[in-house]
Amino acid sequence: MLVGIPQKVRENKRTMAAMRQSLFQKPQDRINSICELNGMIAQSKEVQQWGLDIELTPDTIEAKVLDKPRIYETPNFAAQTQRPGAPPQNTPHGSGFEDRVLDNSNCLNQMVHEPKAFDRFAIFCLERDCENAHYINDKFFELSTNKGLDIKVEYADICPVSDKAAQHEEYLLDAFAQSIQNYYDKKVLPTITESGNIRHSNFMFLVIMPDHSNHQDFYSFLKNKINCDSPVISQFVANRTITKNNDRIFLNIIRQMNAKFGGDLWRMSFGPEISPETMLVGIDVCHKGKQSTIGFCATYDPHMCKYYAQASPQPQKG
Repeated sequence: MLVGIPQKVRENKRTMAAMRQSLFQKPQDRINSICELNGMIAQSKEVQQWGLDIELTPDTIEAKVLDKPRIYETPNFAAQTQRPGAPPQNTPHGSGFEDRVLDNSNCLNQMVHEPKAFDRFAIFCLERDCENAHYINDKFFELSTNKGLDIKVEYADICPVSDKAAQHEEYLLDAFAQSIQNYYDKKVLPTITESGNIRHSNFMFLVIMPDHSNHQDFYSFLKNKINCDSPVISQFVANRTITKNNDRIFLNIIRQMNAKFGGDLWRMSFGPEISPETMLVGIDVCHKGKQSTIGFCATYDPHMCKYYAQASPQPQKG
């Protein structure tokens, strides 16, 4: 898809056809075009006056097209990637970590390669949404079992917030923040203090955002509050999302939570040409708004599945 082209140019079909023909050329056709361009430049009056010698044929390098990456299967690969209503697939049971060619990336949206345990898990919601809190907890357990995810879903602590707080947005935020802080002080800190091997990253707070609230303000305020004052892993879900009763939505949420716990959703094999010590790095910049923001991301595991990410606002735009 061509982007950044003025509307007047887009309306000219002949110009657009010529642009596509020029951009999407076969390798040899592109080399021929470059040779023709170099010839035109070499014959120009200015180049001849300057006495420049332009090589018409571009330098070439040899490259190898690597094989498609392979994906490591999980012990329950067939159950995890099976489409609803499809007949069961019989797959041999070996070590569970054989690899196969990644012909279709759709399986990446359903897999859990490294399941984690949701055993220190709390749900915060309004009193009137407690039924949905129990429902989503049960749904996580059901999906993990039926989809072969092997995520150990324990029963969460349900922390209800008074419905009266929903009468005003400011009271609502304060009530949720107080409930989260109380749970953190009474349950999380003592557990971490008494045990030497339990860390903040072993806990998960699931916050159900009430209906008729400003979800953006609600999320921003409480997410920042949790990160600063009760630093544990958190996940936010809109109450109306739970009422949709869509298994695919619940599957996405439980997989997101598993990834936040540090469990790989998939692992890839890139062949012997790619060293296990390879780091994949991505950097980009966004100039929207008053400041420019740089995004940085880099992998730090042999499978290039775990990554460090950071966004850094710049003092000046540009």
